[in-house]
Amino acid sequence: MSQQMCVHLQDLSKSGKTWQWDIPAERLMSDEGSVNPLEGVCHTALWQGSIEYAHGIYTLSGMWRVTMVRRCVRCLCKFEWLAEQECQRKYSLTEPQDMDDEEKLDIEVIPLSDSLNLMDVLREDIWLAWEACVVCKETCKGLCQGCGMDLNQGDCQCHSLASDHPFAALAAMKFDK
Repeated sequence: MSQQMCVHLQDLSKSGKTWQWDIPAERLMSDEGSVNPLEGVCHTALWQGSIEYAHGIYTLSGMWRVTMVRRCVRCLCKFEWLAEQECQRKYSLTEPQDMDDEEKLDIEVIPLSDSLNLMDVLREDIWLAWEACVVCKETCKGLCQGCGMDLNQGDCQCHSLASDHPFAALAAMKFDK
């Protein structure tokens, strides 16, 4: 992929910059840039957006979509997890002076000598959107707590033996609220 992933903000034209890139999985998983590479990317990612300049603030707006191999927290099977999100970031080359402190929190200051690496922005945004607990499907039954069988594959013998369990009588008890 030959497109330039770094943008020198001070050299940005008045019309800004737009892009729509298909980024190979290998590139997202490489050591390129300063943000940790991603793992398990299984398809080409889509990264589209624009940077516009107004009143001393550079505004990046865009969206991305990436598919990664993840493990279901219920059944522990690997599956392809689709993540997509819109993003908006604000940058400045100097500390904004005419804003209150709360507005300044949304603006990242980039020194004049630095440039904005769009690969780093994309990776950081994907890491921020990372969900710790994902399931392969909402109807996933998970694993049997007794024998560990994947209940999506069928029933195990643990359920038929549940009446022999010493605490089985508790299931029949009724409690007043």
